[in-house]
Amino acid sequence: KIITGEKSQSINSILFSSDGNIIANGYTDDIATLSNGEQLGNEDSNTENDFFVKFNSDSGDILWSVTTEDPTNTDYSNWDIASNFVRNAVLSNGDVLFFSYYNYQYELQGVNYNVNIYKLNSSNGDITTVEYNGTMPARIQAVEVDNNDNIYIGSQIENENYNFYTSSLIKHDSNLNVLWNMVIDDNGTGGSEANVNDIEYDSTNNLLYVVGRARGANINPLGTSTIVANNANNGGYFAAYNTEGI
Repeated sequence: KIITGEKSQSINSILFSSDGNIIANGYTDDIATLSNGEQLGNEDSNTENDFFVKFNSDSGDILWSVTTEDPTNTDYSNWDIASNFVRNAVLSNGDVLFFSYYNYQYELQGVNYNVNIYKLNSSNGDITTVEYNGTMPARIQAVEVDNNDNIYIGSQIENENYNFYTSSLIKHDSNLNVLWNMVIDDNGTGGSEANVNDIEYDSTNNLLYVVGRARGANINPLGTSTIVANNANNGGYFAAYNTEGI
C-alpha cells in the first residue's frame, strides 16, 4: 500500500504534471502514513486532512507530499483547494493553477465565498495564490491549456433573476490576462441553461473542441454566425474553434 492509516484514506483525483509525473489529491480521516514513512494529517475531527502527493510515474516513488491548507486565508479549510482540483491548468513551467467555483450573485450579496486561484509548484509542493486580472468568471465548468500556456475557461453568467441563459468561453495568457471572450446566449425557452460542459485542446491541429448547450444560440460570435439548430435537445452542440475563437 502507498497510503495507510487506522481510519479511512482515499485518492480522489489525479493529474499529470508538465514533467510527466503524477500528482494525486487525497483525503485521510486521521494520520496517513505514506510508503516512504512520511505522515500527513492529524486525528482532530474538526480538521480536514486533504493532501497532494506527487509520484514518479515510472517507479511509483513519492517525490513530495503536502496537506492542502490555504496558506493565506485562515477563514477557509484546506478543502477549498482540494475541491478545486478538477478545475486545473497545468503550465509548462511546472505550475498548476486551480480555479474556484462560486455564484457571482452570492458574491455581490456579501456571502463569504472563497474565490482564490491557487498555484501549486509541482517541483516541491509549495502552494500560493495568484490574482485574476478583472472579475473572475463564476460557475467555472471547464478549464483547458494549449501548447503556448494559454488558458481557456468555460463558465456560466448569472443574471439578476439567478438564471443562467448565458455562457462564456474566455482565452487568457499564462498570467491570466484576458485575450478574448466568447459569449453564447441561450434563447431562454423551456427554462434551459447555457453551458460550456467541456473543452479539449487538439495539439496536432491547434484546435479547441467544445461541448456545450444553448438553444437557438450563435456559437460563433467572434466569426461568421452559426446558429444552434438542435433545440429539441436543449441546444446541445459540438464545435471546433481555432485559438482565435473562430
